Amino acid sequence: MKGDGKKYAFIVTINWGYMFALNCTMNAAKYFGTNADFHILYKFPEMSADIENYMKESKEAFPFDVHWHPMEEGTDYFNAKYKHCEKIKEDYDAVCILDGDLFLCCNVNDLFAQAHSQESYKLITASHLHSGIAPKDFHWGMERCVKDRCHCAFADFPTFIQPKKESGFMVDWFAFTQDHKNTEQSHPLIAMNRSIAKHYDIDDVMVLDGRNWVNDLNYWTHAYMLHGSNMLKHDDGMVHAIHNRWWQHGRAGTEIRNNRKSEHLKQAISNFNIIKSYMEFFNALTPALRITNYVTGKFKA
Repeated sequence: MKGDGKKYAFIVTINWGYMFALNCTMNAAKYFGTNADFHILYKFPEMSADIENYMKESKEAFPFDVHWHPMEEGTDYFNAKYKHCEKIKEDYDAVCILDGDLFLCCNVNDLFAQAHSQESYKLITASHLHSGIAPKDFHWGMERCVKDRCHCAFADFPTFIQPKKESGFMVDWFAFTQDHKNTEQSHPLIAMNRSIAKHYDIDDVMVLDGRNWVNDLNYWTHAYMLHGSNMLKHDDGMVHAIHNRWWQHGRAGTEIRNNRKSEHLKQAISNFNIIKSYMEFFNALTPALRITNYVTGKFKA
């Protein structure tokens, strides 16, 4: 898709169980005006008429191109994205790596443009708040020291890069998911942080605040609320992306059962409902593509 004369793309992997979130993200991209194509790498155990119809209709329903690619043998739902980046790097000026369950709900044209220009940064990604490690304390230049999640300062989504110039980072991101196969070190989050440690220093990375770009911790303590024209905010500011699966069958119920004695349970349930309702608005924006495979109704204690 062309916006400022450049071509940008999202790269995401998906199975049908996660399609609600991706459909919301694509509709939000249309709503907020993000000028980027979607490259969707899929693996559906069983193809159906509904899936085939969605894939067909999606190619005409949005003001950007939607490309569907079956996942290659030897890749998985995580690392197929990084390998695909190499395939399309000559076709795009900047790309963004997404997770299928990350709901991106803002315009990111400026981040694509910054990633392409590299005037200030070579890489743009979010902070990984679960580790508690600040970027200044990261193992810069010592990728061998990044062995588990506790050493990860950065989330592996959303990640914006200029694919022609940063091919080495992406190639190693994929390679690091292979060299310690089926161990903690091969996890895509650790692999990504290992590749950052190898290729960049602190001045190369623009860090998006995980409190606003991931939102997978503060739903227990912060009050989420609608703001302006179909935007969302909480105590730490505007919400730009939400990494959650409350809309998946069983997910919210399990969290509620496991935390019945928490003093924050009432706030969390309120946020579950607000987030899901917010996503439902975007899910329905293109009626012909509305996904029905999610939990409907209100979550209750």
